[in-house]
Formats: sequence, C-alpha cells, structure tokens
Amino acid sequence: MTRQITRAITVMTIVLSLWFPTRAQETLSGEVAVTAQKAGQQKGYLIANFTVNDSVTFQKYRNAAAGLAQKYQGKMIMRDVNSKTVEGDAPREITAIIEFPSFDHAEGYYNSPEYTAARVFGIAAAERLVILAKGIFPENEPKDSGQAKGYLVANFTIQDQDTFKKYIESGGSLVGKFNGNTLIYDVDAKTVEGNGEHIIAVMEFASFADLDRFYNSPEYTAARKFRIAATKGSVVLGEGIRENPKAK
Repeated sequence: MTRQITRAITVMTIVLSLWFPTRAQETLSGEVAVTAQKAGQQKGYLIANFTVNDSVTFQKYRNAAAGLAQKYQGKMIMRDVNSKTVEGDAPREITAIIEFPSFDHAEGYYNSPEYTAARVFGIAAAERLVILAKGIFPENEPKDSGQAKGYLVANFTIQDQDTFKKYIESGGSLVGKFNGNTLIYDVDAKTVEGNGEHIIAVMEFASFADLDRFYNSPEYTAARKFRIAATKGSVVLGEGIRENPKAK
C-alpha cells in the first residue's frame, strides 16, 4: 500500500507539473502528507463516446444496464446526445462520463457479469469508444453556476514533446481562469472498446458557457495550436447532467 501511495504521489506531481507548474513545487515542499491521504481516494471514470446505429437493440442495452452503475457506486455526470467533436475526424454524437469512487470500482462495474451481459447489446447497437481512467485531484472546484456543467474530453497521443510543452506552458493555467478544473489526465488510460489514443484528459467547467468561453478565447485559441501540432486525436465538447437541487 505504501508503495502504491508513493507512486500515486509521483504521478500526481508529474501531472501537476504539466498543467500547473508552480503548484507542483508547493506539493513537493509542503503537502506530501495531504497528497498521501488523498492518494487512496483517487476517483475512477468510464468515458464513452458513441453513435447509435440500431435504436431497438440499443434500448435493450439501456434496459439491461439500468441501475448497474449505481450498484457499483457510480454516478453519471455527463450524457450529452448532442456532444460536439471540435477536433478529430471521427465524430460520434453521444458522450457519457460515469464517475466512481476509485478505478477499481470503474473496472469492477465494466467487468461485472451484469454489465458484461448488457454491453453485448451496446456493442451490437453502436459504434463505441470506451475508456477507463483515473482522475486527479483538482486544483480548483468550479463555482456552482446553477447550470449543467461543461466538459472538454480530449483523447490523444503526443507526437512532439517539445511542442506539447509549449501548449502546457501557454494553456495550462487558463482552465481556472474560466471557472474550470482538470478532472482527468491519465497517461495510462485503458481503452476497453474501440481504438483510443494513449492519453485521456477531461476538463470540467461550471457551465457549458464557461467551457465555450474557454475553448474559443483568444488565449486558448493561440495555445491549442501547439497541441494540435504536437498530437493526434480528438476533442469533444459536451454538457453535463443538470443536478436536482432538491436531491442534495
């Protein structure tokens, strides 16, 4: 367990140094104990991007999968049937993200006998990309806007590290400026269906309007040119599930 926590601290520090360079030094110098405590609480995610080709069979999938995520302590935070592929040439209309208490919970859900049976219908009915990933600990928690959150989902492989570093340097600090945080940055993401790239990153914003302002801002427009030049993959923008205040 100690070795796992130490590895989690190391991975987290590397990620922070990429996206938030100055805060990474603070983590190393004064927050190791807190990081170790959090390391045991690293969330897991299932990210799916798909297009339905057979609505009848897909309904069988939905019926069979209903309630299973909750059984494994999962929570659907995004399911947008009109998500927008803004980068990449393989657009799929629907994007969904399920959040779990840990990666083991996410993997346990996906490999459970119940979901294994259900996903036979899903695979038959839809063109699917499904990725399991570990979350990171956000620097900033977006302020509650009273609206459905916005999500940027990027799945990519870095082909030019030097150019990608320029993207991180110019764009990494912009997320918080637009009321967002980096929810996932997993360089060892596990693609369980479809042909995914090596890295999955998800940014969460207080609203889709904040996400749109971020993505189309002059600052990020300039920064993302480095990422596009340095990587191959796709970027999808979508809206999260609106929370019911009465349910809190």
